Amino acid sequence: MTETIPATFEVLDERFRACSGDGRIERLAGGCRWAEGPVYVPAGRYLVWSDIPNDRMLRWDEATEAVGVFRQPAGYTNGNTLDAEGRMLSCEHGGRRVSRTEHDGSVTTIADRIDGKRLNSPNDVVVRSDRSIWFTRPTGSTATTRGIEPRARSAAATSIASTGRPASAGSSPTTSTGRTASRSRPTSRPCTSPTHGSTTSAGSRSAPTGG
Repeated sequence: MTETIPATFEVLDERFRACSGDGRIERLAGGCRWAEGPVYVPAGRYLVWSDIPNDRMLRWDEATEAVGVFRQPAGYTNGNTLDAEGRMLSCEHGGRRVSRTEHDGSVTTIADRIDGKRLNSPNDVVVRSDRSIWFTRPTGSTATTRGIEPRARSAAATSIASTGRPASAGSSPTTSTGRTASRSRPTSRPCTSPTHGSTTSAGSRSAPTGG
């Protein structure tokens, strides 16, 4: 059963003053220790997200509003998104890989190494319009601190090209944390952000993070 929460906002940047925000927020589920990486699957009309410390992925059914376990153990999965074919891509802290859930439910490893060394803890993932897959890989994680020696103190964005081989490019991704799964109901016109992305060291505009 969803719970409606009145939405209140603190304006930290006056450029957003004209945006009144969402009129209400619906809490879909609670009880998570650290909810991350929500992804909506239109084909099945359900929402999946990660509860990282509990090493599980949860599923909310839009038709019945029931919440249940989608996968456990889940490799301490963090960010999730869908590829161009509607398959779920997930960043696994524990598995130290980016995985793909196929339509038949099987799981395929998309990337787990770069320059011959294991990834440390893939965090967030997004698919660009050219179908390339981009994911962030911070130097630490909630589940494990094992991995390759970091080359820099900041995180990096890595692209999986059509060849399937990761290629690194510098970036400064953003992540969010929370303890509940929720959705917002807009009651006012959309507002454009004052910033529209950043430029990577390769000279191209960076894709927004997912999950």
